[in-house]
Amino acid sequence: MKFLNSVISKTSVFKSLVSLETKGRLPIEVSGLSDIHKALILSAYKAQSNKKVIVITPDEAAAMSLYDDLSSLGVKVGLLPSRDYTIGGFQGHSKEYEHKRIDTLSKLLEGSFDMLILGVESAMQIVPPTSLLKKSYLILFFHLWF
Repeated sequence: MKFLNSVISKTSVFKSLVSLETKGRLPIEVSGLSDIHKALILSAYKAQSNKKVIVITPDEAAAMSLYDDLSSLGVKVGLLPSRDYTIGGFQGHSKEYEHKRIDTLSKLLEGSFDMLILGVESAMQIVPPTSLLKKSYLILFFHLWF
């Protein structure tokens, strides 16, 4: 990936994005590029910078696609899915996405990844306060004896 990162970092698009970031012109929006080109630019930026990056995509499908592309490029990336709201009582309602959200937020506290990808719907949903999440966070270690 070093080769791809070095090629991408020499392009005018990449240089203009980095110059905007160094001038404090955040957030930065990139449009008109295909998904893989966005992933390559983000990968090259992460290789050059030591900063954490949050990427908000138009929808969750685009977030999952970008997550897959960045993971393939070797970037440590997390995905924050949107929460499904259910109104009323339902038997058998799964809380799978809530568990995934809590897991991703917990890993974010640990610093387990360099880039967080989420769709705009997920970005607008509330999350637990950091203090509550830290207080509720517990790591269990299991030893298996044979």
